[in-house]
Amino acid sequence: MSSALGLILAPRNLFGLLDGKLLPISESAQAASAATQKKLVTMYFPNGCAAEFWNLQHSLGPLRALHDQGKVLLLQNVRNPLSNDSPRDPHEEGGASLFTGQSLVDGARGGGASLDQIVSPTWNKDTPLGEPLVCAVWRGFAGGSFRSTSWSRRSWLASGHPANPIQDPIDTYKTMLGLSSNSRIDLWRKSALDSVIQRYSEFSSATSKLSTSDKSIVNSHMESLREIEKSAANFSNIAQECKTVKEKGPTFQGIPPDTSGLLPYASFQRAYRLHMDLVALALSCGITRSASLGFGCAGEEFIEPSISPSLPDHASSHYDSEPTKAIYLAYRRFHLDNVRYFAEKLRSHSILDSTLVIAGSEFADGRTHEKQPQPHVIVGGGDFVSSGSVDVAGRSNNDLYRTLLQAGGVTLENVGNKKYNTPGEIKGIIK
Repeated sequence: MSSALGLILAPRNLFGLLDGKLLPISESAQAASAATQKKLVTMYFPNGCAAEFWNLQHSLGPLRALHDQGKVLLLQNVRNPLSNDSPRDPHEEGGASLFTGQSLVDGARGGGASLDQIVSPTWNKDTPLGEPLVCAVWRGFAGGSFRSTSWSRRSWLASGHPANPIQDPIDTYKTMLGLSSNSRIDLWRKSALDSVIQRYSEFSSATSKLSTSDKSIVNSHMESLREIEKSAANFSNIAQECKTVKEKGPTFQGIPPDTSGLLPYASFQRAYRLHMDLVALALSCGITRSASLGFGCAGEEFIEPSISPSLPDHASSHYDSEPTKAIYLAYRRFHLDNVRYFAEKLRSHSILDSTLVIAGSEFADGRTHEKQPQPHVIVGGGDFVSSGSVDVAGRSNNDLYRTLLQAGGVTLENVGNKKYNTPGEIKGIIK
């Protein structure tokens, strides 16, 4: 790829929205190498997965094709010792310690940064965003009540404070462009791309010095952005409506009658996939090299009518019959299908092998809130991690995270609570 395409691979530079002028091509050399730079994304789904179903025959079925192609590393018997130390609800503690290796009761979570934040100071120091892109959809309604933010936050700063995720995809889009959340973009009459496209017409013009293939990449990239921009705009209209129209809640006991202002469950999947589209694009463009994606809060009472018109995700995790177990497994496959979707998006941008996707949930069996083993699966990252299946033989999630960071070139003595860090890498993970 020519160095000139560095501009095309960094939309914030392309659009001239940072300083209002065309940046020299030499300043975007790093963005041009985004396809080969190591990247990391954490993905959370709620309500755990029992160990007996954490396999390709059941919950992980949507990842089978990727697994057969050598794009998946299935991890078994990952221990989360941190949640055993906490008096907090296992949903809350298991979720908060996921990707951090740090308990909520360990002081001010000192040193409890999540993986996306741990790599950020080094990996994002020269990116336009300069920090992870943190996106999620959630309502925070679990077990009959609305919960504190610690139930829904999966990206944590080293200071012990959570990074607040973006919920509206239009705000994710604005963040990528370097615009403030209250910036107005009239996406129906004038595209943000169109506002500066004239400056860049030379890249695809007959007199351009770019090769024919590079011109094709430029045009394809711009069209891709337009499509995502349009989709995000459509969703933003729906999100705005839900702030003013009182939504009729799902039909299960305990939900408050007035849920106005909250993202409706019916919009969760659409919003989440838009976030995934945008995060994949941001990574491919070199806007950031780390991100966090979250679906729901811990214990979220999410309901998907195509799975069950009345039984929520959380309630299904307490299954007590064959029919409710079937619904529970359908919800597990639903969440893992989102992981598959994101992996395919990364592949479409030719960055799946350079992007380490770590997906997981708060604990194992939801019927008893059994904490062990904590479900983890790795997708992508083939440039530096192995594929297949690894039994970590009860090593802690602290050891797992430290090993994965080491595979990415980030060597740390401890990750999270040092009490649960055992010296030495977990064998079979680093390529």
